[in-house]
Amino acid sequence: MPELPEVQTVVSDLVDLVKGRKLDFIEILDTKVWFESELEPGHFADKEVLDVTRRGKYIVYHFVDGYLLQHLRMTGVMLPADSDKIPHNLFGEKSPQLRLSLNFDDLRLIFYDVRRFGTFTAILDLDKFFDAKKLAPELYDDFEHAFGWYLHKVVKVGRPIKSVLLDQSIICGPGNIYADESLHAVKIHPLTPASTLGGEQNRILITEVKRIMDDAIAKRGTSASDYLDVNGNPGVFKQYLQVYKRKGELCLSCKLGKIEVIKIGGRTSHFCPHCQILPPN
Repeated sequence: MPELPEVQTVVSDLVDLVKGRKLDFIEILDTKVWFESELEPGHFADKEVLDVTRRGKYIVYHFVDGYLLQHLRMTGVMLPADSDKIPHNLFGEKSPQLRLSLNFDDLRLIFYDVRRFGTFTAILDLDKFFDAKKLAPELYDDFEHAFGWYLHKVVKVGRPIKSVLLDQSIICGPGNIYADESLHAVKIHPLTPASTLGGEQNRILITEVKRIMDDAIAKRGTSASDYLDVNGNPGVFKQYLQVYKRKGELCLSCKLGKIEVIKIGGRTSHFCPHCQILPPN
């Protein structure tokens, strides 16, 4: 699933492509893509895209009288209609993987989504929508405020710290990749009960989460599976990963342990058993 760095990369590309342009019309190619919407697609016809921003893992298209929210979910990508990254045999056919198009005067952007979990949502009130989603504050808006929110929540949570880092109501942005990488960087075992971490440990951890995501943004994300930017290019952060998708390989940090994988809350977790030792109960 695209995480914060991948979504931010897409947002930056979309700003360059569509900010200030008039959207001619939205074409729904798969009716399931239009989700939880207050407005119809026609509401945005002939209106200017004022900005494109990000909130958590949502892409937000700003219009004068409404917002269009996009969630890429697991396999969604935004590509120009003539991109060679969209299988050509899908064009001219009613493929459900072609889910929606944004049509401008000289540009057609296709939402191509292999697993069809991605969504578009049209709303009037942005704050009301995100309040209902219970998203934690943004690390990229005010780090101290977001860290204070996280710290207030985490001291009450007995779940494994890996599960906590995936909870968007506690910390907004990281997913499986950056949670694994951050925990490895600070030598915390993913099964460590969150409530057992001290204040300084938590500050070091969340600081590292942001540092690693910053690095991934600079390298245009991680293409460990389906992710592509709007130009159809993969992110290059994959070659800098220390533990994620490196099962059985030698730890790059200690050169002693081999990366192991366990399931926590149904999600895979990668760690080095030599670097990241689970504290005794």
